[in-house]
Amino acid sequence: MNNDENDGGNHGDSTEKKEVPTPVAVPDESAQPIPPAAPDPAAQAEIEDLKDMGDDAHAPTARVWISQLLLGISSGLPFLLVGGTFQAWMTDRKIDLSLIGGLSLVKLPYSLKFLWSPLLDRFKILKFPRRKGWILLTQSLLVAAILAISELDPAAHLGLALVMATLIAFFSASQDIVIDAYRRETLPERWIGMGFSVGIAGYRIGMLIAGAGAFFIADRIAWPQVYKVMAAMMSIGVLGTLISPERDLSALAPKNLKEAFIAPFAEFLSKPAAWWILFFIIFYKIGDNLVSNVTTPYILTMGYTKTQYAAIAKIVGMLATIFGGIVGAAWVARKGIKSSLWVFGVLQAVSIPLFIIISDGSHSLWRLGVVITVENLCFGMGAIALVTFLARLTSLKYTATQYALLSSLTGISGSVFSAPAGFLAKEMGWEGFFVFCAILAIPGLMLLRIIGDNVEHQVEEPFAED
Repeated sequence: MNNDENDGGNHGDSTEKKEVPTPVAVPDESAQPIPPAAPDPAAQAEIEDLKDMGDDAHAPTARVWISQLLLGISSGLPFLLVGGTFQAWMTDRKIDLSLIGGLSLVKLPYSLKFLWSPLLDRFKILKFPRRKGWILLTQSLLVAAILAISELDPAAHLGLALVMATLIAFFSASQDIVIDAYRRETLPERWIGMGFSVGIAGYRIGMLIAGAGAFFIADRIAWPQVYKVMAAMMSIGVLGTLISPERDLSALAPKNLKEAFIAPFAEFLSKPAAWWILFFIIFYKIGDNLVSNVTTPYILTMGYTKTQYAAIAKIVGMLATIFGGIVGAAWVARKGIKSSLWVFGVLQAVSIPLFIIISDGSHSLWRLGVVITVENLCFGMGAIALVTFLARLTSLKYTATQYALLSSLTGISGSVFSAPAGFLAKEMGWEGFFVFCAILAIPGLMLLRIIGDNVEHQVEEPFAED
C-alpha cells in the first residue's frame, strides 16, 4: 500500500504532526468594563418634547395646550397697549382729538409684518431652537419698550411716545409672526385647528387684561404705573415660551437672504390656483368684517345702554367667540378643512341678518343676547377654519413668511375693505345693510368651490372621516 495516499500529501516527511491547542485568553480581573455612553441631555429633551406634541392619533399633552394658551395671552396683551388703552391715556392727558385719531398709523406694523418675516425664517438666535429663541427675544424687547413708554408723559413728549408705541407694535407683530410659525410647525396636522383655537382664546384674554383690566387699574393708580403692571404681565408669555416644546426645523431654514425673501413667495405662487386662494382669503369673511365695524354704533343706536352693551356684546360675545373657535377646531379635526370652510361659511352668512330682530326698539336683552351669541359663535367657527386653512397651506420651510403674508391679507379684509361699512349702513338702512352683508358671503363660497377643485392635494386630510 502506498503510504503517500495517507500522508496528507507531505511527501518524504515521516514525522507525525501534532495539533497545537489554541491559547485561551485569561480575563484580566483588573480590567474595568467600558460604561455605556451617557445620554445626550439635549437629545433626551427632544425625545420628550416629541412625546408631548402627540401625533394625528393622539392629542398633545396638557403642557402643549397650556403653553399655547400662555403664548396667546402674550400676543393679545400688547395690541391694546398701542390701541384703545393708549388712546385713553392720551385722552386723560388732554391731547388733541385729531392727533388721537391718527394713532391707527402706530399699528401699521401689524399689517406690514410680512416684509421682515423672511429674516425670522432665515436666522436662528441664542442657544434655543429657532422659533423659541425669537419668541424670547421679542418678548424681552416688548417688556423693555413697555417699561420705556411708562416713563414718558405723552403730553410733554408726544413724538417720543408715538415712536415707543410704534416700537411696541413692531415687536408685538414680530412676536406674532414667530408664534404663528411655531404653532404651525409644532402641532400635528390633526391638532393645528385646536392649537389656533386655544391661542385665540389666550389672545382675547390678553386683550381683556390690557383693555378692561388696564381701565380698572387706571381708576386707582396713574397710567405710567398701569403700563408697568402690563410689562410685568408679559411674564405670562415668557413662562409659556420656556415650557413650550419645539420640533426644531432649523435644518429647513433658507440658506441665504435671497432665498429667504424670494423663495417663499415664488413657492406659494407656484401652487395651483394660487391667485384664487389669495382672493378667497380676502373675501371669505368680508361680510362678517363689515358687520363687526358697525356693531357698536348699531346696538347703541337701538337704545341699549353702555352697560348692557358691555355685558352682552363684549363679555358674552367674547365667550361665544372662544367657544365657537373650540367647536370649529373640533369639527375641522373630525371632518377636514374644506368641509369646515363650506359649513361655517354658510353659517356666517345666515347669522348676519339676525341683527334685524333687535331693530324694533323693544330693547329686549334676551334678543340681543341671542343675536350676539349666535353671530359670535359663527364668527369664531369661521375664523378657526380660515386660520387652519392658512396654516396648512404654508410650507414648513417658509412658515413664518408665508403665514405672515396670508394673515396680512385677512387684515386687509378686516380694515381696508370694511372701512365703508358706516357709509353703506347709512345709505341702505340697517336692514338692507345686514342683508347686503349676508349676500357678500356668496363670492367667498364661489371662490371656495374653485380652489377646492384645484388645490385639493395641497391641503392633505388624512384624518378626515366620511
